[in-house]
Amino acid sequence: MRKEIQESELIFNFTANETRGVLLEGSTPLEIYYEYRDHKDLVGRIFKGKVIRVLPNIEAAFVDIGHEKAAFLEFSDILFSEKNPSKGVRGGRPNIKLGDEYLVQVTKNPVAGKGAKVSNILTFSSRYFVYFSGIKRISISSKINNKNERERLESLMSEFLNQRDLSDGVIARTMAHGIDEAILLRDLDSLSRMCEQVRQNSKLIKPKNCLYESLALPMRIIRDFPTKIIKKIRVDSEHEFHMLTHYLSEYSPDVQTKIDFYQGDIPIFDEYSIEEQIQSAYQRSVNLPSGGNIVFDQTEAMTIIDVNSGQFNKGKDHDEMALLLNNEAIIVIGQQLRLRNIGGIIVIDFIDMMSNKFNQIVYKKFKEIMRKDRVQNQIFPLSRIGLIEMIRKQHHNSLYQEMFTICSQCHGKGYQLSGSMLFYRMVRTLKHRILKDNLKSISVSVGKTIFRYYNKYGKSQIKILEKEINTSIKLSLSTIDPDGEYEIDQ
Repeated sequence: MRKEIQESELIFNFTANETRGVLLEGSTPLEIYYEYRDHKDLVGRIFKGKVIRVLPNIEAAFVDIGHEKAAFLEFSDILFSEKNPSKGVRGGRPNIKLGDEYLVQVTKNPVAGKGAKVSNILTFSSRYFVYFSGIKRISISSKINNKNERERLESLMSEFLNQRDLSDGVIARTMAHGIDEAILLRDLDSLSRMCEQVRQNSKLIKPKNCLYESLALPMRIIRDFPTKIIKKIRVDSEHEFHMLTHYLSEYSPDVQTKIDFYQGDIPIFDEYSIEEQIQSAYQRSVNLPSGGNIVFDQTEAMTIIDVNSGQFNKGKDHDEMALLLNNEAIIVIGQQLRLRNIGGIIVIDFIDMMSNKFNQIVYKKFKEIMRKDRVQNQIFPLSRIGLIEMIRKQHHNSLYQEMFTICSQCHGKGYQLSGSMLFYRMVRTLKHRILKDNLKSISVSVGKTIFRYYNKYGKSQIKILEKEINTSIKLSLSTIDPDGEYEIDQ
């Protein structure tokens, strides 16, 4: 059965320091992209790195690429070099030493205080191919099913590499299907020359320098979208419009006619009601149409998604009610995973259903929805306790990692000590200090949490303490750090 192709629009908003893009299907935002001029995405950049630490027990090394945190390089991502046997064999155990220099490419951005993850296998992407250095291998996208087309592409790539005696590899992307041979060969030639140029330039520069950057955000997104899916591309910057038009005229002339310069008085995101719609991506909880809600909790190790029934009650039996809400939830979860760019390990706790038939309906529908996702994902069968576990590939930071910083009060836990806990901890500290220093009076500045508890419940406790140890205690709201705990002024 042939899939219906959903046409989409790409909307780009440019300001002095920020580029935002949104993929719209109809009027619904499915993906959102950010890039900042002073904080650009590192994924795809190639550096000349220098080994500063070797960890043989975990078969990895730290490589200095000129950033605050050293990059993490696994031995399995190091290629063999006949000219330098010490570089080892991919998948083996290389004889890597301090001071060794490697060309490395960032495969994962720094996150949570950790440095970037890098690989010695360099990749260069175009609309039709992914070209990678040092491993002579040919592969074709699994989405290209036609046998004759697969044979045509395989023959074209093999002939290209053999004629030029290249020891590199190529993957034909889905968009290479049916493209004229001359266009494909021109694309391959451009990628191979780019790879060779990086190799040559690496001989001329010192370690910790960048040799190659990937395309700017709008060009990268447009490059990776199938032409038939893109209905329109709208940008609100004349300069960027001309830049994109020039790029598309050279690399994707079939898309060039779809780009439009937006000149409206209303900001482009407001024109499409995008600002309002993407607010859900910033919230921990998202409401469902029938009254339930979905809670997203993202940790360093995984993301937990919990579907709740809330106040929903339509008089149906439990399983029918749960099936209705779970069916609503899988649609929203599919949208939010893409909108928030959540990757890694994901565990979804749907509302429990006793019926195995209903459980399978939810599982199959969720798999069907996730087939629309451009990002590679794997969904595992329902566990014995009704959880769905999945893995979604992620190279770039999630929206959560990009837009939020760790709370200075709870340090990422999401909870703070209660007013009573903080108040009585302060009382114990005051008593210890007074008795130790034999004080007749003491002053303490407290944060709002303690101050609220003191006004409601704690005044009598302070009076008891004053009488018990014959001391005057003055307690006041801190004007310096009202969100803190307490500070003894004496």
